[in-house]
Amino acid sequence: SKYLQYLWCPELEIYGLEKVTRHRILQKHEMSGIRIGIDKSVYYEMNVKITVSCQMHFSNYPFDSHVCLFRVGSYYGTTSMISCTSSFAYDKPRQRALQHEITLIELTEANRIVQLDSGKYSACGFQINLERKRKQFIIQNHIPTFMIVVVSWVSFLINPKIIPGRMALLVTLFLCLTNLFDGVKQRAPTASHLNAIDIYVISCFCFVFVALLEYAAILVLLKKLNKPSFPRYPGTMKDKSGSKKNNIKNHKESNVVGFNTMMPNDAIKPNDRVFISPSSEPYTLMRGPTTPNPTATEEMKGTSMDKIKKNIRETETEMEMFCSYLDKVALWISITLFALFHLVYMLLSLIHISEPTRRYAISYAVFCLK
Repeated sequence: SKYLQYLWCPELEIYGLEKVTRHRILQKHEMSGIRIGIDKSVYYEMNVKITVSCQMHFSNYPFDSHVCLFRVGSYYGTTSMISCTSSFAYDKPRQRALQHEITLIELTEANRIVQLDSGKYSACGFQINLERKRKQFIIQNHIPTFMIVVVSWVSFLINPKIIPGRMALLVTLFLCLTNLFDGVKQRAPTASHLNAIDIYVISCFCFVFVALLEYAAILVLLKKLNKPSFPRYPGTMKDKSGSKKNNIKNHKESNVVGFNTMMPNDAIKPNDRVFISPSSEPYTLMRGPTTPNPTATEEMKGTSMDKIKKNIRETETEMEMFCSYLDKVALWISITLFALFHLVYMLLSLIHISEPTRRYAISYAVFCLK
């Protein structure tokens, strides 16, 4: 290197340079030297480690691909003074395992010229194409999330009355997705907004959450079915003002089987008793003798209770059929929407973005060239 002071050397500039490290074997001797060819050409060789930055955009992560440029040019001399040519070699089998597939190609004609306010400058180097390896992310992130959503569809096949089983399944799957999403965010690169894997996991969150909401709606319907439609304690109810009234005390006593019946004071005459006719639909109030027949009263009571139980069973059967139909419709809608979502997601994720065309900075990756 001591002879280098007697030679003219161009002022080199490496675009996007972060750091340059010269390799040394001994304390004072660098790994460099000068060669002079028979054709009087002079070669200066140096072993250095160069760190350069590359602008990247991670909105398509983990299906992203990037284009980075390594360019060397003159800092002072324009194209009229200095021209630049280069060659490169890349031994792919000797490279260590990385997250990207790396390909080196020649610079395009547009990238060989650097246009600045002071003029045009010649540049030489190579282009680095980076394409992320997707198999690892599909196995670690997409397949487990996909399976969680598929397992959530099993909840539509469980009887809605089995509340602990169905609720425990959906809540457990929701917590599993939460834990998986936290791990994805920790490994994902920094971006200005949601990337592809974030959108995928959040969408799976929505499918499981909608299944949970659908089951909540079914529980509300079942709760309304089990709610009694008449006062729990015979002979007592609340009026509009909120005060309790004794129907038997304020109205004439009524011989009512299974119901609490209110009648105006002038509708019942003294020594009259009121009972429900079991042969009429809907039930009507009929007057009976002051001393009813015990056998007829028992028959009316049994017939009325049988009809009430029958109506309750029919209502429960209809409600169960409706809930089963609701689960079936929700299952097919969920499967269809999930399939369409996967189709759109894969089509959009396979679109590769050429980062040098971006006008705004998002993130930078650092490369070390030796």
